[in-house]
Amino acid sequence: MLSEPWKPVPLSFGYDGADLYFHTALEGRKIAAFLAGGEVCFECERNVEVRRHPHLACKWSMDYESVIGYGTLSELTADTDKRHALNLIMRQYSEEDWNFDTAAMTKTRAWKLTIKSMTGKISKPKIA
Repeated sequence: MLSEPWKPVPLSFGYDGADLYFHTALEGRKIAAFLAGGEVCFECERNVEVRRHPHLACKWSMDYESVIGYGTLSELTADTDKRHALNLIMRQYSEEDWNFDTAAMTKTRAWKLTIKSMTGKISKPKIA
């Protein structure tokens, strides 16, 4: 059990088609939550846009694509696993592979979220 209420924290992530990967510093609030164990929940969205109606507030809506899921976290400690995770994260944003020096690796922790279940939704409502 965490000593303080858990609050969501945005993370950069990598995805390999089956699992999610994150990185953290060596210590901090996220790590305390990660090490608490148990099942975790994740949520991601993209292409979010407010759909405004010119005259009716109740006709406002949102376009979005989202996914929510559950799984378990484990820390990656082997350098090869950490480098793989960091490259997955970087590919999510740059589509390139990177080399990580030893100094950076010693200041970084890497985590794998093994996905147990997830669902998604795309919403593109029409404004009448």
